Amino acid sequence: MIEYGVIRRSQTLLGSTVGSIEQPNQWVNQQLQAYQKQIKIITSQSKTIERDLNKSQKDTRNFLQQRIEEIFQKAFEVIPSFAENYWDADQNKLQKEWERKLNEIKFDQQLKNVYQQANQKFNQEVKETLEEIGQELKIIANLKGNKFQLNQQDSETFTKDLLKIGGGVLGVAGTVIALFIPPVGIIMGIGGALINLSGGWFKSRDQKRKEAVQNIRIALESQLKSQQEDMIKQSQNEFDDSCSDIVKKINNYFQSLKQALEEIDAQFQQASNNLEKPYDFLNRAYGKRIIDYCLKEYQPLTEANINTDLAKFERIFGNKIEIKTKKFFDFKISQSKLEQILQEEITITTLTGESLLM
Repeated sequence: MIEYGVIRRSQTLLGSTVGSIEQPNQWVNQQLQAYQKQIKIITSQSKTIERDLNKSQKDTRNFLQQRIEEIFQKAFEVIPSFAENYWDADQNKLQKEWERKLNEIKFDQQLKNVYQQANQKFNQEVKETLEEIGQELKIIANLKGNKFQLNQQDSETFTKDLLKIGGGVLGVAGTVIALFIPPVGIIMGIGGALINLSGGWFKSRDQKRKEAVQNIRIALESQLKSQQEDMIKQSQNEFDDSCSDIVKKINNYFQSLKQALEEIDAQFQQASNNLEKPYDFLNRAYGKRIIDYCLKEYQPLTEANINTDLAKFERIFGNKIEIKTKKFFDFKISQSKLEQILQEEITITTLTGESLLM
């Protein structure tokens, strides 16, 4: 008691108190690291989703254009035979027969189908992307270990929220069909293609037929080409608008999720700072008291006195202590004796590495 009481008291009041702070401090830091990792993952996954959706949008736009061009190509292919068969028909019959020809090749129905196919294609890709990301985030959320673990209820809630936003996104995408379905029956203004027979009395029937066929072909091809371009442009523009809404909703969801994690992270950061300050002071104060014990003299535990003597204090609690001093001290105690008293491996050196213990 007489010989070791002073340093033992410092060991109890300073060194052991550090141990009481160290465990919650370690837990807080582990939580802090886990949430910071989650924030990085959420940020990365958000960018992945945006990239995948942009790719899906581009692919679907190309799909729409390709399929619309294929359907219109079938209409272009029937123009020559149609012009030959109805070159001498009046305007009403010409219009009626052209509509019948479009119905025969199921022109309108095929256009409706292609918009539905494009919508289903995009919806499926959105769904697969969200499900894949949702599973990845669920796995990450279920971090196993004694130090950090989101429970099953938290994980399931997280996944349900993601699927909920996914369902909302697919609901928005579903409106694309209604936007894209073209009006039934494309009416071609081909009356102007009819031959003005009153001005062609001196032309042969064959010559009249050729001119009429040519005029009908030109009129139909011109108008069909114009409608094809308009339809591709309109469908792609409306599809892009819908995609933008979808991407915005998903980005808002992930931004909200990231913001919530950042708020939790800030709380852990504050807790870490609150624990770190006394943890650091108690460690350095304990280091100062060890130096004082080796010198057999004691000073008030002020920041100024601690900083005057102590350069560095590192400790593996209950195992090892390493002290570096700012100046040379003439200690009269052996390392083995000090280790016997403190029951920990201990070294005390100057900043140049010179040992101060015998």
